[in-house]
Amino acid sequence: MRLALVIQVAVSVVVGLALASSYNAELAGVMIGTTPFIAISGAISMKVMTGFSTGVQKEYAKSGKTVAESISSIRTVYAFNGQSALLNQFDGIMKRIQANANRRGVVSGISFGFSTFIMFGAYGLAFWYGGV
Repeated sequence: MRLALVIQVAVSVVVGLALASSYNAELAGVMIGTTPFIAISGAISMKVMTGFSTGVQKEYAKSGKTVAESISSIRTVYAFNGQSALLNQFDGIMKRIQANANRRGVVSGISFGFSTFIMFGAYGLAFWYGGV
């Protein structure tokens, strides 16, 4: 499946470049010049999203462990009146998850906005250059 996707993308790039170059070689050259900027902005976006995902998974694992331990030893927790301590521990973990999610949302929005700005900037450059 992966090989088929690689072949599809490669053929699309080759055919697209051939058609663009045959229609207007100068405009095709301008658009090829913007490709590294689009690729770099996309790579930055992916890196940011991947970095936040690992931290969230660790926090969810901690919360799951806390819940599993408290449920498996519910009689002991009840006998020593430890419900509030476990609830506070779980609440602290969930607050960290929420803070991390808020940060992730802001950073993801900024990186997506940057990527979109670069893409639309490339479109604008193409329209401007094509109209000149």
